[in-house]
Amino acid sequence: AGSTTRLGNATAGATKGIAKAGAAAKKTGSQIEAFGKDAALAIRRFAAFTIATGAIFGFVRAVQQGISQAISFQRELIKITQVTGKAGKDLQGLTNTIDNLSTTLGVNANELLDVACTFAQTGQSLDQVRASLRAVARASLAPTFGSLQQTTEGVIAALNQFNISADKTEQVLGSLN
Repeated sequence: AGSTTRLGNATAGATKGIAKAGAAAKKTGSQIEAFGKDAALAIRRFAAFTIATGAIFGFVRAVQQGISQAISFQRELIKITQVTGKAGKDLQGLTNTIDNLSTTLGVNANELLDVACTFAQTGQSLDQVRASLRAVARASLAPTFGSLQQTTEGVIAALNQFNISADKTEQVLGSLN
C-alpha cells in the first residue's frame, strides 16, 4: 500500500512536471512567434528603406555622370574648334550628326566626338569629318571591327595609304568588312 501511494505521488508529480513543461513550451512558442513577427516587420521596413535609398542614390549618380559627360562633350568640341578653326554655327552640323548617330545607332556621343576630333586632325573638312564619322559609327556595329578609335585609325591609314578621299570612307569600310 505504501509503495502504491508513493507510486501515485510520483506519477502525480511527473504529471505536474509535464504540465509545467507544456505550459512553458507553449509560452516560449508564443514568444518565439511574436519575435518572428517583429523580426519580419523590421526586415520589411529595412528593405523598403534600402530600396528607396538606392533609388535616390542611383538618381544622384546618374545626374553626376550626365553632368560629367556633358562637360567632357564640351571639352571635345573646344578641341575640334581649335583644330579646325570653326566654331558656333559651323559646328552645329557636326553636333547634329553626332546626336543623330548616337540616338539611332546607340553609340556614345563622346566617343563619336573623340573620333571626329581625330578625323579633323588629319586635315579633313567638317563635311568630310561628318561623312567619315557616319561611316565609322555604322561600321562599329559590324562584328569585324574593334573599338571606334581602332576603326578610325584603320580608316585613316587606308585613306592615306591608297590616297583615297574622305567621302569614300564608307566604301573603304565596306570592303574591309
